[in-house]
Amino acid sequence: MSQFREMMSQEEVAHEDVPEPTTATTSPERPCQSRKRKRLGLKQGERGLNKFPDDTYAITDVSPTGQPLAPEETLPKYRNTIGYYVTDFLDITVKNWSGVSNNHKIKIWDKIKTRFQFPRNVREDLVKAYTMKQCAVSFRNWMSEMNVMYAKTGMDPTNKYKITKG
Repeated sequence: MSQFREMMSQEEVAHEDVPEPTTATTSPERPCQSRKRKRLGLKQGERGLNKFPDDTYAITDVSPTGQPLAPEETLPKYRNTIGYYVTDFLDITVKNWSGVSNNHKIKIWDKIKTRFQFPRNVREDLVKAYTMKQCAVSFRNWMSEMNVMYAKTGMDPTNKYKITKG
């Protein structure tokens, strides 16, 4: 019996040097999101509104079609900024993206350029065209949400969005 214990203790010592394997499913600990969700008055599964970024971000790589590719940390901020401008600065009575005036589209592009810097070797018209396509997608999604969540159910969107009753 003592030989067995000695053999087991030698195996334990041998295994102490071997690091535990890491898997792709392990992630660093994140702070509890439920407190933040409760503070914002959101239920589980709901997300908050897009916000205007406070900082200026540099986009380092752009595809030939004008889509920003790198750095990856900046890409969600870029999409959220587009969503912010679409929901906060466009008139809700406009039926589709083609009904948005060119002045509004130019203002959106100018505001986005204040927070995102693009490489000098990239054609600005390509990035602008891609951004306007994403604005159209965001606008369509927002109008769909307004219809499904508020128009069909009779709920009041003025609690969530900056919309005045008219």
